[in-house]
Amino acid sequence: MEISSVTAATVSAQNATIYVALELSKSRWLVGMHTPVADKVSQYSVPGGDSEALLNRIGRVHDQTERRLGRPTRIICCYEAGYDGF
Repeated sequence: MEISSVTAATVSAQNATIYVALELSKSRWLVGMHTPVADKVSQYSVPGGDSEALLNRIGRVHDQTERRLGRPTRIICCYEAGYDGF
């Protein structure tokens, strides 16, 4: 019987994913992001309702992650619909 294991090369061949979680309120939006290049979740804050600032923040992290990994990354997002009902 032969036993094989998953290697790091197999894992690195998969799509890289950035996970984004949003907590929305009237005054500010809290953004948590986990990338494949860090062991921790980074937290950012943007003014409530400022979708342009939110997309810019996510875009900067996305660009930095792709540059560091040297390959495409995807983004998966979840949110808590707060007062704004985003």
